[in-house]
Amino acid sequence: MNQKPRLHFIDALRAFAILMMLQGHFVDTFLSYESRDTSSVVYNIWLYCRGFTAPVFFTVTGFVFTYLLLLHPTQGRKNPRLKKGLFRGLELIAWGYVLRSNIWGLFIGQIYPNFFITDVLHIIGVNLIFLVAIYWLCANISRGALAAVLVSFTLFVFLSEPFYRMAEFPNLPSMIGTYLTKINGGVFYIFPWVGFVSIGSFLALLMKDTLKAAFPQWSLWLAFSGIVLIFMSSSIVEVIVSNFPNLVDPEVMSSPYLFHRLGDTFLLFSLFMILEQRFREGLFLEIGQRTLSVYIIHYMLLYGGLIGYGLKLIITPKGLDGWESAFGALGFVLTVIFIVLGYYHSEYYKKKTSLKKNKTQST
Repeated sequence: MNQKPRLHFIDALRAFAILMMLQGHFVDTFLSYESRDTSSVVYNIWLYCRGFTAPVFFTVTGFVFTYLLLLHPTQGRKNPRLKKGLFRGLELIAWGYVLRSNIWGLFIGQIYPNFFITDVLHIIGVNLIFLVAIYWLCANISRGALAAVLVSFTLFVFLSEPFYRMAEFPNLPSMIGTYLTKINGGVFYIFPWVGFVSIGSFLALLMKDTLKAAFPQWSLWLAFSGIVLIFMSSSIVEVIVSNFPNLVDPEVMSSPYLFHRLGDTFLLFSLFMILEQRFREGLFLEIGQRTLSVYIIHYMLLYGGLIGYGLKLIITPKGLDGWESAFGALGFVLTVIFIVLGYYHSEYYKKKTSLKKNKTQST
């Protein structure tokens, strides 16, 4: 069987995003309130960069799923990647609940309220299932029509942000409502992140046939689009609102941050595409291929997911100054990467993989 062609810039971009997430979670957990000085250039740069981590992750999720889906020789509803995407989505949701559980509580039959709060794995999983549903429903329409559906959906999600920002769904069970709104305490929720997933899917649909041969052209197009969105997002939203006053809430003009963050994401895509040749092999690329494992280990170490004991119980939250947080974050990132890559390079993992391959070949 031929190996699937890898887009090295995507693995590198995922590695960058996961490392940004690791340090961001550590610093946000332990940096003291006194050190969160908005007049500090360093703190403001850190805060700005932290804001594009999630948009990058969700956009990459949509891009990778769709790119691999389109590469398969069997298209339409019989494409086996639809089934794989469905099970992958369910797997991520399951991992989200596992990390939100407490093994010691389970021993005594106790499920804590924290278990029902959605996190990033839940929402990535739901979004994968959303993409499977979209492609299954739109299997018989042209690729151009599907691209129009995806980009229109992103616009709808971004422009309706004032509605779902503080929306309440009192008649829904809280376990379901937490997927929809921050009111129920979720850390992540479906909106607006599904908009980034759908635009990632749109990009893959747009680039699939010419991506490898036209890296320079696509990187320039993404860079231009990113700059326009970053510096002109307010003007763009204002034009849309003025032309569709009965369809778009004018309140969206007060904070068009989703378009701004999409611009950041496009710029990062462009940068990593330009550097594609530098990401053919190495540690950085390997990290990008193990993002789920990195997330699981970081969550257990930092927040005590499943095991109930993490650094958050050992180090005083919001108790470190700037330098302590920076060095602590560096140590934390290196520890997580060492654990994850150490496992994948271990003899145990190599033997396990070899046995699995032999079993597959024999069947």
